[in-house]
Formats: sequence, C-alpha cells, structure tokens
Amino acid sequence: RWHSVTGVQTCALPICFMKGTAAEWGGIRLSGGQANSIAFAQVSGGHADGASEPDNRGGGIHASGTGTTLFLDHVAIVANRAENDGGGVFVTESASVNATKCVFRDNVVGDSGGGLDARNGATIYVSECVFQNNVAENGGGSAILLVDDGAASSAAIAKCTVVGNSVLTGHGAVWVGGSSSANVSNCIFWGNAPDQVFLYGGTVSVAYSDIQGGYAGDGNINADPLFVNAATGDFR
Repeated sequence: RWHSVTGVQTCALPICFMKGTAAEWGGIRLSGGQANSIAFAQVSGGHADGASEPDNRGGGIHASGTGTTLFLDHVAIVANRAENDGGGVFVTESASVNATKCVFRDNVVGDSGGGLDARNGATIYVSECVFQNNVAENGGGSAILLVDDGAASSAAIAKCTVVGNSVLTGHGAVWVGGSSSANVSNCIFWGNAPDQVFLYGGTVSVAYSDIQGGYAGDGNINADPLFVNAATGDFR
C-alpha cells in the first residue's frame, strides 16, 4: 500500500532530511500517485549511486508516476549527487513538482539536470526559487533540464534567480529538448557557464527577464543585476 509524505515545520525549527551517521543515503523516493508536501526543510547529502536506473537518478528527491505530486515550500535542496540524472530532484513518468521559495544549491550530477531534472511527461512549477552553484558534469541543464525521454515535459519558471551554475561538458543552465517546453518569466540568469538557456529541439518562452548575453522575448534585458553579495547568497 502506498502512503504520502507530509513534512511541515516552521522557519524557526526546520526539518532536516540527511544521511545522519550512515555512510550515505539515496535520498527521498516518492511514487504511487500520492500527494506529498515538504515545507521549511532541508534535503542534503543524498547520493543516488545505483548501478542502473532509477537508483542512479534523483540524489535528493525522486518523484515518479501519474498522480504523484510534490509541493515544496521553503525547502533547501543542498549538496546532493546523482551518478546519472537529477542531482537535486528528479521528476518522471507524469509526476509533478511545485516548488515555492526554495533553494537548489551545490547539487552535482554525473550527466544532466544538476538542480532539477524533469522528463517523460513530468510537470514542474518553480516560483521565487534560487538555483546556485549546481553542476552537470556531462550533459546539460546545470540548474534545470527538461526532456521527453517518452512523453514531453513542461515547466513554468517564474521570479527565480539562476546564478553560478556550470555544465562541464555540454550546455545550458536551463536545457530543453525533444518536444518539451518551458515558460520563463521575471527571472535572472547570470554567471552560468557556458551559457544560460540551451535548446535541443524543445521550446522556451522568456519574458521580462534579465538574461546575461540577452534573449529574445518581451521585456527582456541584459544588465548586471548588481546583487548585494552573490557569494553569500544575498541576491537583493
């Protein structure tokens, strides 16, 4: 029998999901068509290092299956690793993730989707989130990757700051391929290497955003955002 996960705390006393005294742990696994919520929490130190899928995907969180939903509110997804895809969060098989005021930082993936990887019919909604210093070693989407791998996936990305993410071999802080699509609005993309947004057959609409190097779309600009202190995460 499947059960949902609900982990909700307060800002003053957050929940921490981490490896504890164990040598390592594989992160949180969600499936079975349940609605799940995590708020005011930290997910860190997960390592999806299995020899094959799905055990090498989703270092911090792995969500799969039609009807499986995950609501993240004020959650820090920090310093997780997956040997294949989805260093921070991996979403697949028509599951959906809705993240508000979350931080995806210092996650590493051996292939694609350093912060968040959505594929095979997945849907993600990301609002007022920070994607910082995530790394995709060999593929694309150091912050976010969207690809079919079956059915097309989609994303709405609004009021987010995407900064300092890196792809070592490949492209795109945000990488969109196949028939998948993303709508980006009121975001800042700055200091990502080697580039900000990369299309490999997918579609991206960008509006009213500050994109380093520029990007076509209504109201977009290319201007130094003049963060107070990006190194310490102060992006005012």
